[in-house]
Amino acid sequence: MFELQLKNDSLFLDVLESILDLVDVASVDCISTGLRLQAVDTEHVAMISLLFPPEFFSSYNCEKNRSICIPIDNMVKAIRSSNKDDIITIKVGKENLDISLSFESPGGNIATAYDLLLVEGKSPCFEIPGWRALDSKYQAIVKMPFAEFVRVCKYLSNIGSDGDISVTKKGLKFSALGKSGRVNIKYKKAEEATVEFVMQKPVSVTFDLKYVSSFAKVSTTFGQAKPEMEEEEIEGSGEGKEGSECLY
Repeated sequence: MFELQLKNDSLFLDVLESILDLVDVASVDCISTGLRLQAVDTEHVAMISLLFPPEFFSSYNCEKNRSICIPIDNMVKAIRSSNKDDIITIKVGKENLDISLSFESPGGNIATAYDLLLVEGKSPCFEIPGWRALDSKYQAIVKMPFAEFVRVCKYLSNIGSDGDISVTKKGLKFSALGKSGRVNIKYKKAEEATVEFVMQKPVSVTFDLKYVSSFAKVSTTFGQAKPEMEEEEIEGSGEGKEGSECLY
């Protein structure tokens, strides 16, 4: 049997809320070292891979490793019905057919229970290398407070659906162009100590603000955002192409 207990304001629930607009199903591995959640959005643009160690939960009990696919929408709807102070218990039975959620008030006098059917099949499994390995791969790395990152996303989203990040010798620039106008946000390394960036070569990438805004929903949980960028080259031309990679 697998069982964990958490509170309504836990990081795990914040993550489910943040990816709800992107994915329908998440693959979850329940293992002794923690809960690993992986998902790919319906358009296969964004990959999500997270590991929640046992200490992230009020209690965590995994008698046997198992993999399940959870319906994100149904689970979030159920959890949203809980009260702020409720203690939430999530269980998976031996047959891996359903997942049960129970909400109990602090005094134990009110209890609500849900049984949700699990999704058949399994989401694609992938492995994101460690951060040190990634640092050597990307042409430009930016570090900035997550609050500042959220502010940038808000400004860009007010103008258009796509945004651009460019890192050159002159500095770091976020920009967006839409029907209502244009917005540019620039950082010079000498002037803005809270925003850092390193560059192996000048790089410019375009990204869909829908995805970035979803990632930014968990901004209160993390202190720093770290966009890492690489411009892929068209074979034989040496020129960058659209669809450049940007990891957060």
